[in-house]
Amino acid sequence: MKAIFTGCVLLALTACSQTPKTTQQSVEDSSYTEATEAKPYQLQGTTTFAIDSKETGSVYNISVSVPDSYAHAGSTKTYPVIYVLDGQWRFPLVYSIVGAITEDGDMPEALIVSISWQETNNNLLALRGRDLTPTATAEIPQSGEAIKFQNFLRNQLFPYIEKNYKGSTHRTVTGGSFSGLFAVYTLLTQPDLFDGYIAATPSLWWDEHSINYFFKQFPNKPLSKRTRFYLSWGKLESADYIRRFGEDLKNKEIPNLEVTYAPVENSGHSAVNAESYTKGLQFVFQKDDLLLPQARLKALAGQYKSQDDLDDIQFIIKDGKLQAVFSDGNRFMLNATSNNEFYIQGNAMIFTFNSTTQALQLSSRGTEFNYIRR
Repeated sequence: MKAIFTGCVLLALTACSQTPKTTQQSVEDSSYTEATEAKPYQLQGTTTFAIDSKETGSVYNISVSVPDSYAHAGSTKTYPVIYVLDGQWRFPLVYSIVGAITEDGDMPEALIVSISWQETNNNLLALRGRDLTPTATAEIPQSGEAIKFQNFLRNQLFPYIEKNYKGSTHRTVTGGSFSGLFAVYTLLTQPDLFDGYIAATPSLWWDEHSINYFFKQFPNKPLSKRTRFYLSWGKLESADYIRRFGEDLKNKEIPNLEVTYAPVENSGHSAVNAESYTKGLQFVFQKDDLLLPQARLKALAGQYKSQDDLDDIQFIIKDGKLQAVFSDGNRFMLNATSNNEFYIQGNAMIFTFNSTTQALQLSSRGTEFNYIRR
């Protein structure tokens, strides 16, 4: 266990340099190695295919990234799915963020599905305006067809992913600017499409704030499942209307809807995405943190020793919660998801107590450690 917290990282830095007499001599030297032919880079675990939408008339490039455990997962195993709008820009970003948050243990492994247009005819703005806006304006011809894009997702893409991949029906959408507007519009009109909504600096100004028409009608029926909505904007933007929208939505106190909104400091319209998607995904997948009775905490507190007798963990009660004190001095506050299961936020550790056998199992990134109460 000590290896989880302590370790020695040795960086062997060997530097050898010799200034060649001339560039030509350096190239002709027998130790010179010519580079291999450059090839396009592909994100690991990712495949790409095209889907012709009956709803919108467009062909979409769909890229799907699967987690490391995917190949060895059982036939009944499914993964939550992150749908990335404007994938032509944001797929690599979300790919990296999901990997980091998963490594920290703050979200489960997931499929990532990127959606972009196969043919843009050098007019990406028109395609985004058509598929991602809820109302039509003269500013962009054929705009206001977001409902058709919603139908494409519901009737074609979701069934395909859930049939051909191990994708579950737990879905999260990420979008920014026009695609952020689409995420907001979908929450207000078809909230069952996704469980998690992440809207970075959405274009709520569109068509003289026409989104407010849908906001006033929301919800027209109770939300059928737990839904989380994360909203952000750049602090350097003139976008106080986004803050007001988040505030008004939260004040509705809609059952089954959890709302968080926050600005991204020192950021304009485009730089908000990394922080927005990071905090948004952490919020969407945030685990419960139950407040357990003191009697239950006292029943679990005590000294637990590893089966190999080389390590021990002391559990004490602090500020109404359990705190784990490891033999190397590290201390971590534990959050409870049930009477028997606890986790450390930002650290991929899960503690499972067995009150009957007085045993403890600690799981960390696929490795299990067993302890017995002393």
